[in-house]
Amino acid sequence: MAQAAQDGCAAAVIPDRTNARNPGILVLGLGVVALFLWLPALSTPFWGDDYLFLEGALASRPRGESWWNPFWPDMRVQFWRPLGHETYWRFVEGILGADPWAAHLTNFTLWLLGCLSVGLLGATLARAVRWDRQALSGGLAAGVYAVSAIHFTPIHWTSSGDSLLIVLWSALTLAAWLGAPLSKPSIRALLCGSIPILQVLALFSKESAVLLPVLTLCLSAFAWERCRPGRPEMTAWFTCCALILVWLALRESFVLPPAPEYAMVLEANVLRNAASLAAWGFNIPREALRMMIVGPRVDGALWALAAALPMTAFIGLAGVPLVNRLSIRQGAAVAIFVLVGYGPYFLLSWQSYEYYAQVAMIVPAVLLARGLMLSTRAHVAMALFSLSSFVAVEGSRMLGYPSLIGRAHWGEEQLNDLATGFDGAQATQDISTPLLVNVSNPHQFHAIGRSGLAWRLALPESDVAIVEGCEGEADGLLAFRAGTVSYVECVAGEDDDL
Repeated sequence: MAQAAQDGCAAAVIPDRTNARNPGILVLGLGVVALFLWLPALSTPFWGDDYLFLEGALASRPRGESWWNPFWPDMRVQFWRPLGHETYWRFVEGILGADPWAAHLTNFTLWLLGCLSVGLLGATLARAVRWDRQALSGGLAAGVYAVSAIHFTPIHWTSSGDSLLIVLWSALTLAAWLGAPLSKPSIRALLCGSIPILQVLALFSKESAVLLPVLTLCLSAFAWERCRPGRPEMTAWFTCCALILVWLALRESFVLPPAPEYAMVLEANVLRNAASLAAWGFNIPREALRMMIVGPRVDGALWALAAALPMTAFIGLAGVPLVNRLSIRQGAAVAIFVLVGYGPYFLLSWQSYEYYAQVAMIVPAVLLARGLMLSTRAHVAMALFSLSSFVAVEGSRMLGYPSLIGRAHWGEEQLNDLATGFDGAQATQDISTPLLVNVSNPHQFHAIGRSGLAWRLALPESDVAIVEGCEGEADGLLAFRAGTVSYVECVAGEDDDL
């Protein structure tokens, strides 16, 4: 009995009772809102790095590369994410036939599994700290997490499927860690045995998985009085740390030096990234922040307020009833969880996206869900939260260039024009190769890139060249100017400086 008390959960105390009426309706309502928000993402085309990864997956087939090759690459890569990148894209290209709808449906499925895993963690945490109506707490946690606008980019951009995978593995790891001391010996052994496996899957999906052992300790600190890790859990924890050390050593042999925008520096970027994290917490979309910086500033500020104000009211209605029930230790554990979960992104020199906070926001989503169950105005809070996410997500989808989705749809329009001919000019299949391309706006053109042109026009990427003007014996070139594409004939013997 003494050992059970030491390794497992201490005696229960009288739990807080829920005040929300019909919490099951809250779960159902959030589920409907989440589907309404995210189903339109299935119509998003491939864009940007998607084509680069598709080209890489296609090229691996004639070389006869094993599906295990990405786990031990022959050459250095920018990111060693064999499960989150290479294997994932081989599945999209080889199994799904490079169909963008099927690829986005895959990401949608990964997002759904990740949200359900957060719900599992929510129910497990409710059990660990003796909250009542534990299953409903988990369902609400899944719903709150699902409706959050932080998922915008991963659901709309196939290349960020690795971010959906890291949420799935992280939430399952945390649930297994917290649930193990609560379980019978056989189940406890199974859960502890799964933790290192989930750790490896997370490491192969995204680098931020190195933080998982610290995040598990944060959860233990939150539930310490009633549920402490014992010898089986600590054995699994030290095994994970050893696996991380091995992974870090291998990674040094496989990755290239980081690109400038992914460099880790300790300068003013820390404050900018900290402000971004605060913005993500209030559902302020990235595009609104961009507009506030580069213009139109007033429109960006109004949009940010339209998303943040109902989110602030939601946090007040759902958070205030919970705050008084948390100890200082529990509050500190949640704060450290958020800071550690977002930790690497504080130092990024020049990148800031909502989905960087997906892991950091797992526990806050669980707690806000619990706050909803304690609130006497839960249905009002849910409506405000849904409104905030709708304003953030739909606004981001409606914007044209230079927004992310605006660029994606622009790129698809240009590629469709190229496939059918344009402006009465010859179709691209009649244009000689190498295909010369002149670009007036590289930022906009990045939605297509050399890889996109090569993929959609069935050309080797080496036959696509970005040039300043007509060169050599070329008959003509594709000119991407002012948001449109046209075919420009070259005058023989003359260089045309476009």
